[in-house]
Amino acid sequence: MAYDSSKSKGNRIITAVVIICAVIISVVVLAASKYVSNNAEPTTFISKQTTSAYAGSSEYIVSEASSISSEIPSEVTLYININTASKEELMKLKGIGSSIADEIISYRSNNGGFRNIEEIMEVKGIGKVTFSDISEFIYVDSPTYEEPESSEESAENTTTESKPVVTERETEAETTTTECATEHVLTLEECAPINLNTASVEELILLPHIDEESALIIIDIRERIGGYSHVYEILLIETITQAQAAEILPYICVGTEESGENE
Repeated sequence: MAYDSSKSKGNRIITAVVIICAVIISVVVLAASKYVSNNAEPTTFISKQTTSAYAGSSEYIVSEASSISSEIPSEVTLYININTASKEELMKLKGIGSSIADEIISYRSNNGGFRNIEEIMEVKGIGKVTFSDISEFIYVDSPTYEEPESSEESAENTTTESKPVVTERETEAETTTTECATEHVLTLEECAPINLNTASVEELILLPHIDEESALIIIDIRERIGGYSHVYEILLIETITQAQAAEILPYICVGTEESGENE
């Protein structure tokens, strides 16, 4: 009986240990499951669809793909820089085929590139309709636009355009008139003999050794004496020596006669 009692007590202890272990294991498993659940990455749901374009075939697509706007053409995947795009990239645009793509590349090569996207309408084969279809999907770096002329510049251009055209004949006529209007420079040879009784200061200073001061003295003396009666009276001018007078005499007179006859 003592053996049976001891055996029964041992079984109960084993059972208790097993239960405790089972509880501990359950707690550990539960905690591990919760940790994995909190740190696991979200699962992407994939649905299997069959498209009419591929008869009998199927493909896996992300469910979020159905939200892509139907307004974007299927041919365009990126914005295209029309100044650097290749022919193949340009052909991805709606309405742009091989020949028009060549025209675009040729235009930008010949004109140093497009200054803005609107300039692409200058390319043969691209009108307003085509531009409207592709304008949202093309761009150029640092677009520039021509500034409109200011009102002042427009007025200047109008004034310039309204100026009469001067013909060659009119130019020659103006030149001739200007030359005629220019004051003729007197020379001693042209004016000689110079009449001491009528000559002006301008004429008198043409004579050798006669400056403006001497010319004024000549005029002053002739007014005081009532005119010169002989060319030798040039010596009345104190600043004129006999040697200088000898050089002056060939070029002066006191009346209608020349100096040689007066002598």
